[in-house]
Amino acid sequence: MDDFEKAIGFSLPRDYRDFLIHKNGGVFSNALINPEKPGELLIDCLFGLGLPDQLSLQFWYDELKNDIPSNSLIVGSDAGGGFLLLCIEEDSSPVYYYDHSYLFQSSNDDQNTYLISKSFSELLMQLTRTNVA
Repeated sequence: MDDFEKAIGFSLPRDYRDFLIHKNGGVFSNALINPEKPGELLIDCLFGLGLPDQLSLQFWYDELKNDIPSNSLIVGSDAGGGFLLLCIEEDSSPVYYYDHSYLFQSSNDDQNTYLISKSFSELLMQLTRTNVA
């Protein structure tokens, strides 16, 4: 964990760090969340450390680090190919839906990220209310 934080250049929030230590990612079945914007999202996985490329935090960080804000991390994906973006800010760590492929009609070059939870813990609570595989 410390090596990963050193490689990305910032510390992870405690709730997300604890999740990685205890679960190190996860695959979901029917994990539907319904934020106001962009609408229904079917979350299919949360990434972890030391996993195969498509499930790896390091892989997605390396792949998209130039497309996301600094101190941010792609932590999961939905069934439509969008991503969950954890943004580490001074006093909070909100999670956004990053619609990089403009799946939703409301997405465009100026707006393709949507706040879906105030923290990783809040997102995890939303996900665990649904069926976890």
